Amino acid sequence: MYKISLRDFAFKCLARHEYSVLELTKKLQEKYPDKFEDINVLITEFIDNKWLSDERYCESCIYDAVLITKSGPQKILQKLIKKGIPSDYANEMIEQYYPHEKQIEIVHYLIQKKESEIIRRSKSLDKYQVQQKLIQFLIGKGFSYDVIKKLTPL
Repeated sequence: MYKISLRDFAFKCLARHEYSVLELTKKLQEKYPDKFEDINVLITEFIDNKWLSDERYCESCIYDAVLITKSGPQKILQKLIKKGIPSDYANEMIEQYYPHEKQIEIVHYLIQKKESEIIRRSKSLDKYQVQQKLIQFLIGKGFSYDVIKKLTPL
């Protein structure tokens, strides 16, 4: 049976999508547990050649979270930290690529979408109960209460 080389496997992984440095390192260590030193050298080479970049990974995650899942900054921060990005750096990247104005825009979109769904499902709820459900939903999506309260005044 043909066994793919460490280098080829790393390229194959990166061809599919971006990885954080920690994430790719772990993936390579799982597949090649006996090549610890080779993995470290390869990761350094990939970083030096800009084939592997935590900055690019953060940017990709943030754009996916905003455009696809409509997640808030807290949820994105948790994901980035879980993938090995230092929290200070992750916060900096979120501030850069997910400005406050964009967060307000996304929250406004989610409120419009979710409010009609809540009303349709539970016709007996009063306005206050609908707003409470909206707030819970938005907090669950990772938005701060400060952003939410600007668009859902009680």
